[in-house]
Amino acid sequence: MTLVRISLVAVGQMPRDLHLERVRSWQSSVFEIVGSPASYTVTRDSDGPDWQYSDAALEAQLPTTFEGDVLFAIVNLPLTDNYYGRRLSGNRAVVSLHEVAAIMRMANVPLENAVLRLLYAAVLVYARFGNTIPLTGDNTSYTHEETRGCLFDMNAYKPDLVASCDRPSLCADCVTALRAQTIPTELVANVQHELKRIRKPLYYRLLELVRSYPLIALGLSAAAAIVLGIIGSLIASYLYAALTLRPSN
Repeated sequence: MTLVRISLVAVGQMPRDLHLERVRSWQSSVFEIVGSPASYTVTRDSDGPDWQYSDAALEAQLPTTFEGDVLFAIVNLPLTDNYYGRRLSGNRAVVSLHEVAAIMRMANVPLENAVLRLLYAAVLVYARFGNTIPLTGDNTSYTHEETRGCLFDMNAYKPDLVASCDRPSLCADCVTALRAQTIPTELVANVQHELKRIRKPLYYRLLELVRSYPLIALGLSAAAAIVLGIIGSLIASYLYAALTLRPSN
C-alpha cells in the first residue's frame, strides 16, 4: 500500500508547547512526512470579520509546489467562519490552533494530538476523494454532527474536539462509508490501529482514573502505605539483627 506523502509546514508564530518534531517522527504505515522542516511568515493582514483570514489570504501565503502529495499547513490564526480547518486548492489543507490550543491545554491534551488527529482525517479525505483534497466549499458531506470521538466529528463547537484527540476512532458509520467508497480495508484497519497510539500522557490518564474511582484509589493508596510500612519494618529489623550479631573486635 502506497503511503500518502505529507509536506508539513508551519505558517506564522507557533505555540511554544507545540512540538512538531513529535509529529515528524510519528511512525505510520499510512502516511510519511517528507522534506525538511519549513516555516513561513505571515506576510499580510487578515481580510475578514473578527480578524479572520479568508481562504484567498491563506492561498496567497502558501507554496503552490511542494514535495509531498498533500501540503498540510499549521497556523495559529482565526479562519473563515472560525473553522479550525480549511481545504484549499492544489491539495493543500490548513489547520488552525486558534482557540484549539487553549482547549487542549485545559483538557491536558498535547497539541500534537490535535495535529495528528487532523492529519489522519486529511489522509482519509485525500484517499476518499480520489487522491484529491476537495475545497471547503465543495458539498462533500463526509462529517457527522454527533460527537462520537471519531475523526469525522464535525466539532462545530470547538471544545468537542477534545473527544477525538485522546484515542480517536473511526465510528461504525464512517468505516462503512469508507469501505463503500472503495477505500482499501487495510488502509482503514491501519488507521484504526494507529489512532489508539494518540494518547494523553500517562500522568494525566492516571489522574483521570483517580478522579473516576476515588474510593478505589484511596483504598489502593492505604494498602500501598501499609505494605511499604511492613517492608520498611522488615528491612529495619534485618539490619538491626545483622548489626547486633556482628562480632566485636
